[in-house]
Amino acid sequence: MGNTVGLLSESLARLPWETIGVWVAALLTLAVYTYLAGNNPLYLLVQHVFVGMAVGYAVVVVWHSLLAPRVAQFMSAPSSYWHYVVFLVLGLALLSRAFPRFSWLGDVPLAYLFGVGAALSIAGAIAGSLIPQTEASMVPLLPAYYGGGTIGVAYALDRALVSLGAIAVLAYFYFGAKKQEGVRRVWSSVVGIWSGAGRWLIIVVFGALFASVAVGRIALLIGRLHFLLGDWLKLTGGWR
Repeated sequence: MGNTVGLLSESLARLPWETIGVWVAALLTLAVYTYLAGNNPLYLLVQHVFVGMAVGYAVVVVWHSLLAPRVAQFMSAPSSYWHYVVFLVLGLALLSRAFPRFSWLGDVPLAYLFGVGAALSIAGAIAGSLIPQTEASMVPLLPAYYGGGTIGVAYALDRALVSLGAIAVLAYFYFGAKKQEGVRRVWSSVVGIWSGAGRWLIIVVFGALFASVAVGRIALLIGRLHFLLGDWLKLTGGWR
């Protein structure tokens, strides 16, 4: 038995695994591109393979990076890591969602997850977006604050444009009455002008984001084509 396993291992070691990997990657890439001709069984097969590999990889990473270290910690000092048992029970309760009769057991961990997720989202939006953007808009506009001279004027102008842009975008979401009289009419007109500028700023930002996504997709396409023509078909000398 030992000799058989050894011979099998030696035989597998002699195989050109690098070439086999290139062919598998190329065939899977072509199978993905068959979607351009419409949804077909080959594309669905590649989808299932990709999802299966992603799930398998995630399970292995979670076990080695998350579960196994905590199990070892709990086994070494149960009194110090007793709270791991609570989270283990909550995690196992989630599996009850697969059984309709006992699905109510999963309500508690789901409520906990949604509560923690909502708290993290709100805190992240406030600390990571709202406060930094507010601080970036409330800056000095005096050139002397930035060292004076041409550089100081440039920095002050840059900060002024950022602040004016933020005000314009906020003005776009001002939904006041359009028909006003006197001072209110003047105010509505000013807000209307600023809201128009804010609308164009939003359009420019969304256009830049779309262009960034499109350029990223084109870069991926070029990389795949270079792989097919170079590493697989050897027409361009391979990837460099």
